[in-house]
Amino acid sequence: MPKNGDIGQMMVNSEARLQARKINQHVIQHDLPFTYVEYDRVREIWKYLNPDVKFFSRNTATADVYRFYESRIDKLKRELAQVLGRISFTTDLWSALTHEGYMCLTTNYIDKNWKLKNKILVFCALPPPHTCAYLAIEILEKWKDSGIDKKIFSITVNVWVTMIQCKR
Repeated sequence: MPKNGDIGQMMVNSEARLQARKINQHVIQHDLPFTYVEYDRVREIWKYLNPDVKFFSRNTATADVYRFYESRIDKLKRELAQVLGRISFTTDLWSALTHEGYMCLTTNYIDKNWKLKNKILVFCALPPPHTCAYLAIEILEKWKDSGIDKKIFSITVNVWVTMIQCKR
């Protein structure tokens, strides 16, 4: 029962029990596009479930996600700057059905508590040409941007053979 005793603030759950009507509108999952928050039917459902819902635009959702990403990357960069040992990397590259290339660069390191950590440092689009030289330059730039280019121990590259065109 709500603190003010208003049963109108309750709803019946799937087990036919009353529960608080408060819904967390900040949880969006399932890889939906940011425009999802602007769909009329979605907003109608949110309004039905929570009359006090505060609607936000796709631009706000995008900005919030980007701010969250920036704060996490900044935290990771500070953590990597304090690593006493060397850092290993793995990178995965792939092409979408639309032939757009993507790269994910993951860090692997031992933290100050001797725990093995692995975190994504970069996830980005990788426009053509997908040559070995271009890939190497992109990875070096990402390391320099993160300030860890002097701490590299190794890199393991996992690629689709058709994506990278190494010239010998």
